Parts: sequence; C-alpha cells; structure tokens
Amino acid sequence: CPFTLISGSWDGSVRVWDTAAASCVCNWPVARAATSFSMSPSTPQLATAHEDGHISLWDIRAPPHPTVQGALSLDSSAGLPLHSAQSPHRRLASQVQWSPLDANRLASCG
Repeated sequence: CPFTLISGSWDGSVRVWDTAAASCVCNWPVARAATSFSMSPSTPQLATAHEDGHISLWDIRAPPHPTVQGALSLDSSAGLPLHSAQSPHRRLASQVQWSPLDANRLASCG
C-alpha cells in the first residue's frame, strides 16, 4: 500500500503503520529486539536481525490489497508466523538485507 511504513523496535516487535491515518495497523511480536529488517523482493517474507545475533525469516500472511496490484492488505488480521531462525552471529546482528540478484540469499553483519 502506498502509505505504509514498517518499523522494527528494541521492544521485540515489528509494526506496520498507516502513515495517512497516523496509526499502527499491525503489531507483530518477534520475541527479540529487532535491529534491522528487509522485505523479500519476490515473496511475502520479512527477514529480521536481532540484538542477540539471531536472523529470523517470517512469512507475511495477509490477503491481497483490493486496489493495489501485487500489494498485501496489512491490518490487524495479518499474521507473521516464523519460518526460520538462525544464529549466525555470537553477538549483535546489526543488519540484514536480501540479495537484489538472488531472492533466496540473505546477507547479515554483526
């Protein structure tokens, strides 16, 4: 949706904001402080980096947006089930990013 902002937080949540209405429309608990996130360029997935070194992959479960082709309708009914969690860093994972050339690759740094 064109008026959507996603934020990660040290309180262990990822939130979706409707910037036109200035309100939070989704509040997804992710169990750990989120230091970075990246949306998949090809699938409805979100990768998050965490303060304890974990990198998590989440499936975004939401219906298609009624007017914006290829977008999801993110509201309080949207889900974020955990797909995979890895612990590639001993400490803080400060960044995570999907590869622009390969939708099956993530890069992270501590």
